[in-house]
Amino acid sequence: LDSNFWPRVLMALPDAVGAAQIAMLSVDRRANVVSTFAPRLDPDLLASWQKYWAFPVLARASLRPTGEIYTLDSLMPREEFVATRFFDEFWRPAQLGLSAAGANLLVEDQFSALIFFSNAPDKEFLTTQQMHIFEVVLRHLSRAVRISRLLWEQELKHVAATERLNALQQGALLAD
Repeated sequence: LDSNFWPRVLMALPDAVGAAQIAMLSVDRRANVVSTFAPRLDPDLLASWQKYWAFPVLARASLRPTGEIYTLDSLMPREEFVATRFFDEFWRPAQLGLSAAGANLLVEDQFSALIFFSNAPDKEFLTTQQMHIFEVVLRHLSRAVRISRLLWEQELKHVAATERLNALQQGALLAD
């Protein structure tokens, strides 16, 4: 629940799952903001992801139900995927393999968050053990994201209410 721990968790998770890369992504469509934490990805590629690819890719992924694990193959056949500009301009330079899986942690009207992991390009398949570990961890991450989001919304409402009160042109009397 402490957002300061997310980077540590996400830096340890690829090793626990036995993956080369991992990323946690969120998009707030109201604010037009994409947040991505991918500790093993090149920062320039990450900037490219956020600028050019995040909204279309996340829009497609957010169609899946929260908590459902999906593979890259279930989103698009490999032959089609390797023929895309996204594969050539982002996926391959990021050294992401075609054996990848992800899941939505939270999907709301205008906000979604997901996590995915990828094996190295030379690993053709996801193992049963990888999928099992990911499934177990996913339950906890989904719950933590939901609670964290609720706490953030409550804090935001409190801050916004205080700012509105301080911006009043006339005095106000509050009674509790």
